[in-house]
Amino acid sequence: NIWMPRASAAFSVLPNTKVTLAYGQYSEFPNHMQFFGEFGNPALKAERAIHYTFEIEQLLNDKTRIRVETYDREDRNGVASADTEYRLVDGRIVGPPLGAAGKFQNNLRGYARGVEIFIQRRSVNKLSGWISYSYGVARYRDASTNLTFYGDYDQRNTFNAYATYRFKPSLNLSAKYRYGSNFPIAGFFQTQDGRITLSDQRNQLRLPVYSRLDVRANKSFNFDH
Repeated sequence: NIWMPRASAAFSVLPNTKVTLAYGQYSEFPNHMQFFGEFGNPALKAERAIHYTFEIEQLLNDKTRIRVETYDREDRNGVASADTEYRLVDGRIVGPPLGAAGKFQNNLRGYARGVEIFIQRRSVNKLSGWISYSYGVARYRDASTNLTFYGDYDQRNTFNAYATYRFKPSLNLSAKYRYGSNFPIAGFFQTQDGRITLSDQRNQLRLPVYSRLDVRANKSFNFDH
């Protein structure tokens, strides 16, 4: 049994300005493989996280608003074991050991912090849509090896945009664009002479930048019969 208290409060500091504060504790129990898999440990405890958020929202007019939000997540009891991955130790290749030495442990502590800016315009006719940009950093330390590394989902820059334009009641055009600087390749990897090799540091190598554009047109045809 785990207590997870949460609270939030919103204040209208000005007629068109709202400030929101939030606090929460969250947890996630280990999955089946972490309990009973190859490196399972039935004695694992739940992972814990404390969230803090601060948000300010400003209405620019009756159709447009801008919001800025910052967050801080403090993690503890993270489930991990460097011994489950191949890596370099003092120049030697080290693989998963046999027996209890390679079991998962609640060794990870760290944080995820960032800021997001969001602008939205809402309108039944003509232009409607939103744009958002976020910057975040996730950093962790493994108590068993004293290694520090960026989290598996550490994506620094994320940009999203969506727009739709209604030309007439039966015709509208919309587009959506997504960009991400992408995540680390989870594990002990590096590039050397154009090749991917093992490393003594974790999550140093990242996936290529990701971007995607979708465009859509809707046209409706109305008939009397």
